Amino acid sequence: MTNEEMDLDSCPPGEDVIFSVGDCGYSVGAKYECKLYKNFIINTIGEPPGTSYLLIKENNHDFGYYYTLVYQYNADSEEHCDYAEKLDNGDKLLYWPKEYKDFLIDKKNRLEKDSLRESQNRTNKQ
Repeated sequence: MTNEEMDLDSCPPGEDVIFSVGDCGYSVGAKYECKLYKNFIINTIGEPPGTSYLLIKENNHDFGYYYTLVYQYNADSEEHCDYAEKLDNGDKLLYWPKEYKDFLIDKKNRLEKDSLRESQNRTNKQ
C-alpha cells in the first residue's frame, strides 16, 4: 500500500484565497474556507472512495500556521487514483459557486469587524 497526499490548497484553483495569512481572524476564516471547499468537492464529485479521505491540514509558516485541504489516498487503488484525477482535472471544481464565495466574503467582513471592535475595546480600557 502506497499512501499519497494531494494538497488541494484552501480554495478552487481558479480563485484567489479569501483568507490570507496575517489577515484578522485568519485561523478561523481559513478553516471555514477549507471546510467549504471540502463541502463543495463532495457536493460536486461525491465522497472520497473507500478508505481515502479529505482533511484540513495545519502547516507551519514563518508567520504562524496556514491551512490547506488535502486528499489522502492509497496510490495502489485504482478507485482512489480515479478520484485524485477528478480532483486534479475537474473543470467543475475551478471556481466557487456564487453563494459559497458570498458566504466567505461575508464571514471575512464579520471577522474583521469583530477584531476591530475588540481592539477598540482594549484601547478604551487602557
